[in-house]
Amino acid sequence: MKKVFAPLITLFKIDNKKTFYVVLMFISAAIRNIAILLPPIATSGIIMMITNNNFNGIFSYVIMYMAFYFVYFTTYQVNYYSYGVLADYYHIEIQKLLFNKVATNDEIFSSVSKGKIIETCSQDIRYLVDVVDASVEFVMGILQLIIILVIFMYYNAIIASLVLILDLVYLKLMSNNSKKVSKYYEGTRKYEDKIIDTFTQTLSNLRQVKSLNMMPNLDKNIDKSRNKWRIEYKGKNNSLIRRYCQIPYIVYISKIGLYILLAYLVINNYMTLDKLVLLISYFEMTITYTDSALENLLNLNNYNVRMNRIKQVLDLTEKSELDFGEVDNDYINGTVEFKDVTYKIKNKLILDNVSFKIYPNEINTIVGHSGSGKSTIINLLYRLHRVNKGEILIDNESIYNYSKSVYSHNVSGVYQRPFVFDMSIKENLSLVDSNTKNQIEAC
Repeated sequence: MKKVFAPLITLFKIDNKKTFYVVLMFISAAIRNIAILLPPIATSGIIMMITNNNFNGIFSYVIMYMAFYFVYFTTYQVNYYSYGVLADYYHIEIQKLLFNKVATNDEIFSSVSKGKIIETCSQDIRYLVDVVDASVEFVMGILQLIIILVIFMYYNAIIASLVLILDLVYLKLMSNNSKKVSKYYEGTRKYEDKIIDTFTQTLSNLRQVKSLNMMPNLDKNIDKSRNKWRIEYKGKNNSLIRRYCQIPYIVYISKIGLYILLAYLVINNYMTLDKLVLLISYFEMTITYTDSALENLLNLNNYNVRMNRIKQVLDLTEKSELDFGEVDNDYINGTVEFKDVTYKIKNKLILDNVSFKIYPNEINTIVGHSGSGKSTIINLLYRLHRVNKGEILIDNESIYNYSKSVYSHNVSGVYQRPFVFDMSIKENLSLVDSNTKNQIEAC
């Protein structure tokens, strides 16, 4: 059972601030699902009154029937309200956590691909509330089956035993099927991430891709991931065919056998007609609620993949070593000095004891072949990475000692490929400086 509730446990580890509404969903669902089990009793009572020509007693069962459905729809409304609150909260708040994790972790893309992060932030978070809903419905489905079994046992122990055996066999077959579907589903997500990651990189470098005619070879490279995705998808689809088109034969063949047995009991006066209607209604419910529980079990297995993807991103240790200092001197002249700076990335030496000094109001150019470290020098100055050895100074003060406010107001640059966010010019400028006067001066 721990595996069944693994996604819900993971969700609580990510965020447990809305447990009241989670509990409310369980309570309202319990009342609702018990209430829906009771109408067959009222229906059976109405048939019993009709067969006994006692029409006066029918009204009490009609009132009972209406009361059951009133409770059902009232608690359903509470259930939907709780679902709405949780959907709103989880989608916004967990997305914020993911955004902040990406923004504050300098080395995140060395551990997780961009494609996976995009999919996680846009797709996986949509199913957070469904983890709660599927967990609730699975528990309630099992509860309903137990109650129905008790009712069967009360009326006929032999039929109850047959229904129990059938249900256990069905549950076992479908449970094994759910594990296979989940395994293949995880595989499809893995290769989708790779395809989207390559697609994202292609969009970022579209001009180069076109000018160098890289698309045919790039497409062949992506085809490798597509073919692997196709294999995983085929495995998932075949498992779903067995789930929905083959395994259910067991239930429907057994259903015919049970109905023949019940008809035999009625014909031979071992059971009354109202009991026949009652047991047939509950057997139909057994099939419905077993299918519902199994569907929710399959969903929970798939949601577990999504929860683990979200938690993987959130659990990444923040590797940022670029904390700001406390030097608040905003009167910077602008002398930049690299003193014996060495920088490596993944054991590859990019800069080796580089030293130079640049003075204010001068134009300086850094030249070199591709990969020689030109961009690295600028990125180090922008504090995107920390040097492995040596110092970078501005006005004889280490760049790591300045406060965030001072550094961001005095050090900036124009990139080779500048971009603006898809919003107005004013909104773009406000991301850096919300002062309208300064914005007008800049324009």
